[in-house]
Amino acid sequence: EQCNGAGVCRKSNGVMCPSFQATKDEMFSTRGRANLLRAMVSNGFSSQEIAMQSVKESLDLCLACKGCKAECPSAVDMAKLKYEFYQHYHSLPAHHHPVRDYVFGYISQIAKFSHPLAPLGNIFLSAPLFAGFRKNMLGLSRERTLPKLSRKSFQARAKLLLKGSDDPDCLLLSDAFNEYFFPDTSMDALKILLAIGCKVKILSTLGAGRTLISKGFLTQAKQHAQRLVDEIIKIDPEGRLPVVGLEPSEIYTLKDEFIDFLPSEPRVQALAQRAYMIDEYLIRPGSDGNPRLSHFTPKRGPSINETNVLLHGHCYQKAQPPAKDGFPTGVAATATMLKYAGYSVSTIDDGCCGMAGAFGYETEHYAMSMQVGELALLPAIRESESSIIAAAGISCQSQILDGTGRQVNHPISLLARRLE
Repeated sequence: EQCNGAGVCRKSNGVMCPSFQATKDEMFSTRGRANLLRAMVSNGFSSQEIAMQSVKESLDLCLACKGCKAECPSAVDMAKLKYEFYQHYHSLPAHHHPVRDYVFGYISQIAKFSHPLAPLGNIFLSAPLFAGFRKNMLGLSRERTLPKLSRKSFQARAKLLLKGSDDPDCLLLSDAFNEYFFPDTSMDALKILLAIGCKVKILSTLGAGRTLISKGFLTQAKQHAQRLVDEIIKIDPEGRLPVVGLEPSEIYTLKDEFIDFLPSEPRVQALAQRAYMIDEYLIRPGSDGNPRLSHFTPKRGPSINETNVLLHGHCYQKAQPPAKDGFPTGVAATATMLKYAGYSVSTIDDGCCGMAGAFGYETEHYAMSMQVGELALLPAIRESESSIIAAAGISCQSQILDGTGRQVNHPISLLARRLE
């Protein structure tokens, strides 16, 4: 009902709409998808099965980047419509989820139980011997490099630094990838928070359920959202503690989808207002009225060539509206944080990286994923050989590594390097 047919989604730049930018096919634009959905719900096809298959074909290449929500004049949120359609489609007896959906959707639980056996698990994830199995049984592209499990999780490592506090200043939201695959990034974040004098409480619930949502497990994702909200309320019944995260897709899920999942819960509305990416949190005032980052003492030394950062923003960061408090949000907040630490920052003028979580790992989507990446992101990185590459999104980091061979840093790890 929101789509008025203006066709702004057919533009060739910005975040919206990466699948149309790559294919130039109306079927893969936001407007085309809206028209197909309209036809489906109004019985405009010869049968509902044909209708659903047509809609599924169209939504299959939707990267759920939320660019349409931010850039469409009517704020059409095709990502949300995609999730809802997938929930409906896979609830029907003839359309069960493939095994791969369960692997990606429940990655937190799988990683939790398998990370103690990381050496064996990593053989399966990376050995060429298992490439055929990964492709044939799970539909994972042979061209992709899968992340490796860490034997020791972030929270196990964090116990060495945290002594516990009954009166924390912030709640840290870990997620499956920064918990079990890239715990060094989370440790960098924790060291920064402790260095500026924050008392930190790590939430035991992992992430905001983004992986479940992306595969259409909305019932399970809503249950996960309720568990996370209940934990936060138990720790912080007065609703005063900020919730800080490292992965854009998780922290912005808490800000966006939780309001849709739990619309009658006023505390969720309030929670969304105090949920921040770590860079957004650091540049905002603390209890003393000064930016929290003002308590950070950066090192002095490296020349400007060694501190020249090329920054790629996650789609969800780019889709953020201006903050009510007037402080930078999204990519602007990241650049502000890095500049404070002495980095020279250039932001890539691009849209979606093309990875979109699990999308780029899937065999049938690999070519489209790389095509989207080649629109702007990957060429920009190849042309900037002397720059440090930074990106907060795990999937963005993976796309850059596979597409250019360049190592990518989470911005908070770059900040940690500059810690005196």
